[in-house]
Amino acid sequence: MLHFSSIRARSAILLVAQTLFAVTVLSAGDFHVAVDGKDTNAGTRTAPFATIQRAEKSAGPGDTVFIHGGTYLMTEADIAATVHIVARVTQLRKSGKPGRPICYFAVPGEKPVFDFSRVKPRDRRVTAFHVSGSWLHFKGIAVTGVQVTITGHTQSICFDNQGSHNIYEQVEMHDGQAIGFWLGNGSDNLVLN
Repeated sequence: MLHFSSIRARSAILLVAQTLFAVTVLSAGDFHVAVDGKDTNAGTRTAPFATIQRAEKSAGPGDTVFIHGGTYLMTEADIAATVHIVARVTQLRKSGKPGRPICYFAVPGEKPVFDFSRVKPRDRRVTAFHVSGSWLHFKGIAVTGVQVTITGHTQSICFDNQGSHNIYEQVEMHDGQAIGFWLGNGSDNLVLN
């Protein structure tokens, strides 16, 4: 009788462990962003989102947002927030966790280019990507055309990093008037180019 109970207990423990493992594996997800996507889509490969901003709402620690190739023409309608004199076009505030970053990766073999040349808010600095989240990993994307729209002593920024433990890998910034990286806050960030 004791042997039977012991087997039942082991089986129950094994079943619980397998269930927890399956839930953990299933909790890491992939989302997709494409030039022809829609933010009302599910974010799958066949029904991608249109913006990284929308993908951030669905992504969590351990998830990867795959960004498909093409030119993403950003406009003033894409500005996520205006703080003081800064227009933040894309704001990434959600954090991953140690060992489970939220990844924003170009699809292998594809080149996503974010063109900000049409973002010209009057009397504002432009920040293409304001990153206040931590444990994020960006790879293989290009930022171009970020403008300075205030005369005098001012600046615009491609990536304004305020988080910690972020990785920027194979990220390009060119053909604009903005500085590339502004590592304004946080710690233990890494740029790999």
